[in-house]
Amino acid sequence: MRILKALIFFIFIGASVSAQLNTEKTMTIGRIALQYKDYVLSIQYFNQIIKAKPYLAEPWYFRSVAKFYLEDFMGAMEDCDSTLSRNPFYVDAYSLRGACLLNLDRPEEARMDFEQGLKYTPENVNMIMNRGLSYLFERKYDEAIADLSKTYKLDDTRKGAVRARGQAYVQKGDSLKGLEDYSLAIKMDPYDDRSYLIRGNLYMQMKKYSLAESDFNASLTLAPDDPLTYENRGIARYFNKLYDAALQDMDRALELDPNRSNVYFNRGLIRTEIGALNEAAEDFTMVLNFDAENYFAIYNRGLVYLELGQYFDALDDFERVLTQYPEFTKAYYARSNVKEKLGDKDGAMRDLQLAFVIEERNGVRKKGDKKLPPGASYASADRKTQRSQNDKNIRNFKSIVVLDEGREREKSEFENEIRGRIQDRNINIDLERLFTLSKVKDSKFAEGQTDYFTRLLDSYNRSNRIERLYIQNDNLALSQQEIDGYFKEIDRLSEEIGLLSEDKNLYFKRAMLYDQVKDFNASLQDLNRSIELDKNFILAYFYRATVRFKMVEFVLSLQNDSELEQGSGLLLADKKTAKQTMEGERRILDYDLIMHDLSVVVSNNPEFAFSYYNRGFVRCVLKDYHAAVNDFTLAISIEPDLAEAYFNRGLTYIYLGDELKGSRDLSKAGELGLYNAYNILKRFGLRN
Repeated sequence: MRILKALIFFIFIGASVSAQLNTEKTMTIGRIALQYKDYVLSIQYFNQIIKAKPYLAEPWYFRSVAKFYLEDFMGAMEDCDSTLSRNPFYVDAYSLRGACLLNLDRPEEARMDFEQGLKYTPENVNMIMNRGLSYLFERKYDEAIADLSKTYKLDDTRKGAVRARGQAYVQKGDSLKGLEDYSLAIKMDPYDDRSYLIRGNLYMQMKKYSLAESDFNASLTLAPDDPLTYENRGIARYFNKLYDAALQDMDRALELDPNRSNVYFNRGLIRTEIGALNEAAEDFTMVLNFDAENYFAIYNRGLVYLELGQYFDALDDFERVLTQYPEFTKAYYARSNVKEKLGDKDGAMRDLQLAFVIEERNGVRKKGDKKLPPGASYASADRKTQRSQNDKNIRNFKSIVVLDEGREREKSEFENEIRGRIQDRNINIDLERLFTLSKVKDSKFAEGQTDYFTRLLDSYNRSNRIERLYIQNDNLALSQQEIDGYFKEIDRLSEEIGLLSEDKNLYFKRAMLYDQVKDFNASLQDLNRSIELDKNFILAYFYRATVRFKMVEFVLSLQNDSELEQGSGLLLADKKTAKQTMEGERRILDYDLIMHDLSVVVSNNPEFAFSYYNRGFVRCVLKDYHAAVNDFTLAISIEPDLAEAYFNRGLTYIYLGDELKGSRDLSKAGELGLYNAYNILKRFGLRN
């Protein structure tokens, strides 16, 4: 996201140099926390700047980004308002406020924000695409198609724009063009589960159930835990009369999400179809636990009760329906049947006569025609006639669910654009992250389970009177309580360092805390001091390499950020200022320094597997893939159960074209507990 630092630089004239540096440092740390999804922590940093210098637009904007990802859309909108009141040319604030408005179902207002942003950056691809989404939600399909087509013309990698255009065509009534766009999106990225799901839904609308099932199969191969896809595949199988398979899919959908009331409804219809009436009644009752006024469920449960011989229960259900819908003649026919079963022949006849009168009035029945419609007597109706009614119900119910879900998924396309821009990585394959040191045990190890053991770390833990350190590669967002605790501990250690300034362990411990709160500069300074005090402090070299990598990663994200923006006259000034901001740190923004630190660890402690792993990771970033494979192999030779090393080596092999070795490594990683490795195996169609 572009930072309008030209304006900020102008505001800083007349301020002291130290104040400027402190503000910029706090801003940088806040943005780092934002990049690493520590939204609560980032808000704290931006709060500090807002309190000290409320006239600056930038901290208001970035705080709004953090609030957006915390789904505080109203709060994010208010911060965007504050941003724009301070700088009405801050284009990204219009874009983000539009995103908030879309999430709040206010598409017309959202479009106005996108149009305002386009006045300043007329070729901004993100803004054009999102205006197209606004038009789509406003049901202005021609305008939506025009914007989404322009998006694809400007950037032919935007599969989200192609999918949204397909939805616009479908909602406009042109299913064939919609199908073309959904198929194009799949061609653009055959590993995106959502494209298959959306095309499968369209095939369902076109009554091409076998093709729909095939697409749902592909979607589940890529995203095996999506309850919506199981539900939709179950419906496709239902229409193909594969009832047992359909029920299995409904069961699986409810295992994954037991709160999907429409799945209970649809499963109830299928169970009615196959004669599992008691189970069907239970399903319709479950629907009513979620929504007591779902009259589809009440009516269908009444039909089931009627066939089960539970006549009084059936009578109650039909009367509830008729109280709400007194023109619903099918319920009169069903209630007539119930009354007949209970011996109330006069009441049964009155219900038939009422149904006849309503149908004559509505032109459904000729006057004087006393013939019962097919299925009016539930007990004598054949199963085929009954199923036709169920088919109608299940199709109508699903069309609503699919439409709503499609809208939500298209909304998420916008959010993904922002998230992708703020968190881009300079990595072409999605590797497992670097290992680092932590006071927290790796989350992959259950309570009581042995964590990674290394002689180097064990020796350090034994020789120093500090809490135990662990090896882990999780990068979790901090809670408010943890943030407060870390800052208090930093203050306490700072006081202790004032008294014992030659204790390398105090600097090392404080460096870890600074790293946790994303103050990488301070962390690096403390690590440098630790190493000055002890040139053989191997763990400090290891930790310093990870901190240096995070700093490089963040600066690269700033550069990628600017490259993605289109058409702003302030763009060059922004790049120049970002460079100036980091100029004093240029000596540390070098992969050679990271590799040097890791090589020191390897030379002094060749049995420390995680230094080889981290060096392999950095080499992947540098596109030195063969050397990376060698490092991952060395790590595995020392730590045979290091799942992350198998995973990364497997992905690297795939990137190098050796799918067999890649498949074996990913299989081993999955065996050792990295279950997302199995998903990668399915995505790439690899087999052992």
